Amino acid sequence: MVFQIRIALAVEKWLDELRRRDPATGELTDEAIARLRAGGPEVGSPLVVKVAQPLSYAAAAAAAAAAEPPGRQDDPRETLDYAYQRQLEMMTKVRRGVADIATTRKRVELQVMELERQATRLGEERREALSAGQEDRAAAAAVQQAAAVEQLGDLRGQFIRLEEEERKLTAVSQRLQAKVDAFRRRQETIKASYDAAEAELRASEALSGITDEFTDVLLPGEEGADAGYPVRLRELRPGAPDRIDVRILFAIQPPDTIVLLAAGGQRERLRAWYDREVPRAQTRFWAGPDSSA
Repeated sequence: MVFQIRIALAVEKWLDELRRRDPATGELTDEAIARLRAGGPEVGSPLVVKVAQPLSYAAAAAAAAAAEPPGRQDDPRETLDYAYQRQLEMMTKVRRGVADIATTRKRVELQVMELERQATRLGEERREALSAGQEDRAAAAAVQQAAAVEQLGDLRGQFIRLEEEERKLTAVSQRLQAKVDAFRRRQETIKASYDAAEAELRASEALSGITDEFTDVLLPGEEGADAGYPVRLRELRPGAPDRIDVRILFAIQPPDTIVLLAAGGQRERLRAWYDREVPRAQTRFWAGPDSSA
């Protein structure tokens, strides 16, 4: 299925400026939009990812999810769990890398110690042979000692390099662990907020007694839907996974139209960018991409 692409005026201006300022990134972005046109949201990660609603939309998002058929809910808690699991997998790989390089370093260290003992023994053997007037034996011991010393130098170099790599990888592991811990704390906060929003929604429905009417109002395309219904947003990331410094928020307009609603680069704190651009994208969707919203 080929999708139609509609672009909000603000995004069109941003794309024009990007093409002038950074032609390579502009070309990369145009290629990503072309892939989106050909495949739609089915293009999938890492090029297309879901966008969690801001907390101010949490209750409405919970209502929208509840109104969908089973199996089609887009619960941000599941997205957070998936992202956290991926981070844990990456953490496991890094730790395995640290363990592997530590094992290799230890093995090289044992080889260095063995060669040191061998070189010392050959030196003693050479001296004993010279004292006994056994020049041939002394010469053979000297050749073997020289070979051991040369090999010892190579192994010591390897050992130093392995120590440095282990130090760097350990530092990466520690930084990644800190990021994973911070993400987990943030994840718990967001999930708690979403749980609270769902509880608030259930309480509101129980008090009002109009669950069915409320659900109908929130369905897109019905009368009153443009009064603040949080349309489901997705994000196009040209260049992912190698780079994600360009982000474009879009939504699907059934049956076959994709609307590009907001765009930006990763030059500011991402949370601040999402807090600002997600509401703008929502407004532009309902106002129409040709509006100046």
